[in-house]
Amino acid sequence: MARCRADGGEKGAITLLQDVFTGGVSEHALTRKMTREEALEHYGGVSTQVYRMILRNEDAGRYHCR
Repeated sequence: MARCRADGGEKGAITLLQDVFTGGVSEHALTRKMTREEALEHYGGVSTQVYRMILRNEDAGRYHCR
């Protein structure tokens, strides 16, 4: 977490890392679908892959790590 802060990570995104990687860093952790609760809280109710919670959508439709 300290490294993420030092590298300029957003506080909210850093907090989410624990939710995204509950069982450790893995492909499954990144690609699993959001739960209904996660989708409602973080993505406007749309259930998509959980990694999207730690991305920011830029004007040109490009995504950047928060």
